[in-house]
Amino acid sequence: MTSVGSIVGGAFRLVRQHPVSVLIWGLLYVAAVIGLMFAMRPFFVVYADLLSQQLIAGANRPLNPQDLQPYLARMQSAGSILFLGQIGVFALGMVLFTATQRAVLRPAERGFAYLRFGGDELRLIGLGFFFTVCLYIGTFVAMLGMVIVIAIASVASGSPVVAGLLFLIGFLALMGAIIYVEVRFSLAFPLTFLRRSFIVGEAWRLSKGRFWTLFGAYFVIGLVYLALATVLLIFAVAPFFSELAQSGNTPEAFQLAAQHQMERFVRIDASSVALWLGGALLSGISIALFGGAVATAARDLIPDE
Repeated sequence: MTSVGSIVGGAFRLVRQHPVSVLIWGLLYVAAVIGLMFAMRPFFVVYADLLSQQLIAGANRPLNPQDLQPYLARMQSAGSILFLGQIGVFALGMVLFTATQRAVLRPAERGFAYLRFGGDELRLIGLGFFFTVCLYIGTFVAMLGMVIVIAIASVASGSPVVAGLLFLIGFLALMGAIIYVEVRFSLAFPLTFLRRSFIVGEAWRLSKGRFWTLFGAYFVIGLVYLALATVLLIFAVAPFFSELAQSGNTPEAFQLAAQHQMERFVRIDASSVALWLGGALLSGISIALFGGAVATAARDLIPDE
């Protein structure tokens, strides 16, 4: 059997027992994210240029659509590189997640920070891609159905209040359904790692009657991550709000501060390096906590393996 305390304890035990591995995981992930940021640099530059042009034209004067064409063309030219970069970051994230499963479920296969690239990693990458595609398709279908129902109800009632209420109810129901499905299928990853075969249905059966236990553990870990991420976010956006406070709360000042903030994302200095190191530590801890949680839950529920 398992419990919220057991799952959370197992997650933090992974961080406590393998701090060097956690730091390596975080550094690798942040290095990939930094690479993706540089791949996104054309988008940041174009956005900064657009803000500059808007600042010159004035806050109340929208830019001519013809003037936007060069900027859109520049964004489209970098789209393929950005797409490949996103796939690369996703694959690396799954490789690091596989390392957390190995550290908990096969601790004898230590190696360098439990990192490898083989069948285990390919299976979890494929499983993650499968769930991601299913999530996008399911969300799109549900949103489409919700829009149709809301449109019909709005026309029938003639009241925008009814449409707004239905949208709120539908949105909350959709978010609840997504969370429920994700929690119920979360054990598919450690089971696939253990069995060396794609496991989906058994994960759903194994989590039956244990939703609230799994959800409670994931929720506690999510709160820890949120607290750490908030501290890092405050550090990241502090220059933006400091500049805004000094220059005044006007549309022009806001646009100029936002432009400077975009420029900070694409340059290297002491503050950006400190931010990246903080991001590496946060990334490593979050990967270890969530990976250690699902692996601990699977180990508790199928101790014979």
